[in-house]
Amino acid sequence: MTVLGKELLERLQTVQFFSLLAVSLVVFGCGAIGFVASYPPERAFYAAKVAEADRQPSTIGTNLYRPPQLLRFVADGGDRYRPFEYRLGTMGQISPMSSRPGNQRLLDVPEMDWAFIVKVIFSFYAVLLGFDAVAGERESGTLTLVLANPIRRGRLLASKFGAILLSALIPLCAGLLLHLTIIGSFEPQVLMPSQLLRIASAGALMVTYVSIFALLSVLCSALIRRSSLVLLVLLGAWVVLAVIVPNVSGIVSQAFARVPTELQFARMVDPMIKEQVWGRIREIQSRVSSGAITSADEVRKEADRAYEAGARALEEHHEAYRRAIREQEATARRWSRLSPAALLQYALEGVAMTGSNSEEAFRREAIDYSHVYDAYVEKKVGKLVRSSGYRFGTGIIFKGAYLDVSSPVPTEYSGDQSDFPHFALPRLSFPEALRNALGDLVGLLSWNIVLAVLALLAFGRMDVR
Repeated sequence: MTVLGKELLERLQTVQFFSLLAVSLVVFGCGAIGFVASYPPERAFYAAKVAEADRQPSTIGTNLYRPPQLLRFVADGGDRYRPFEYRLGTMGQISPMSSRPGNQRLLDVPEMDWAFIVKVIFSFYAVLLGFDAVAGERESGTLTLVLANPIRRGRLLASKFGAILLSALIPLCAGLLLHLTIIGSFEPQVLMPSQLLRIASAGALMVTYVSIFALLSVLCSALIRRSSLVLLVLLGAWVVLAVIVPNVSGIVSQAFARVPTELQFARMVDPMIKEQVWGRIREIQSRVSSGAITSADEVRKEADRAYEAGARALEEHHEAYRRAIREQEATARRWSRLSPAALLQYALEGVAMTGSNSEEAFRREAIDYSHVYDAYVEKKVGKLVRSSGYRFGTGIIFKGAYLDVSSPVPTEYSGDQSDFPHFALPRLSFPEALRNALGDLVGLLSWNIVLAVLALLAFGRMDVR
């Protein structure tokens, strides 16, 4: 405790500490102001869209909207690039329509959320704090004097690690407190017990992440004699773990899970579906010519089956394409999890229910709702017609007359629709939030355990002379 108090006091009196404290207050304050400025308009826009959809119920199709997440200031998760509006048609046809409102031509700047601030600023600060924790004292000769006292090396190393971590956590806690104070003044629901539990979980995850770089700095400082070389090695490790690995994972996933562009997919699928439908239409025409089909109603039924098969095949191709996109994203995430920065990002997204967690939960609820919607349409209209972006139309000569056969379209019910079923938003409980982050939390703890063991071994065997 004496060494820990001495180490901590020395670090709290440095220019680096006051610089980090000032930077922490500024960036967390700016992040809070940005959230307060953007969240209410997005929430109002979402409420207006939902109200508009409720005023205009339809048996042809309805619009579903993803709400802005309240805790997205913890980890945005790229929500501004994910679809905001979905079109739900009959028989489970769910299509993304648009992203959130905003100018997509503006420069791509990172969100000033907690994940970005901790991943970049506080991990870098932990490196700057700890690079000379052991090497600096060995160069000055004070390490030999300290170890001449009856103190175990493990306890000495733990005190140095504790001083580094605490000196980083003080500015972090100050910034978080300022951030929550600003947001809580405008959005009091953030301070509800259920939200505070998730925020506390996010705080624990960030502490676990910062401790990784504190342990890494102590390890390198124990392995390398010159503190200047330690700093160089640590900066390289920080660049690799916090910057390169998370950003290169997308390139790696494209190499292992190639997915065509939307234009390439359309050019590939469009002629295939058309040929399938027109082939069956030609078969119907041949059967009419041979006399196998004897009534106009039978012609229309056969044409409807052909169009239904084409629309179903088209939807299956679209779903396969969406699965390929999700698998490519999953591959990128798997590769990026080699970095503790990615582990923190995904863990915070799980706690905040943003990113792919939010999108997948929304999609599951939309699929469940589609069954309710189909039952409602069938009750009102009397039949279900598959929604599709493709429409086919042609004519068949039947008994010397032109018979128009076109793909069936959903029917709009003109009666009372006051009993129209409303879409229920997915809700995340605290245990579910923890479950979302559990795998990445295990990864962060594994980094801590491995680095702690290596640091103890390196410091225990080093020559302090």
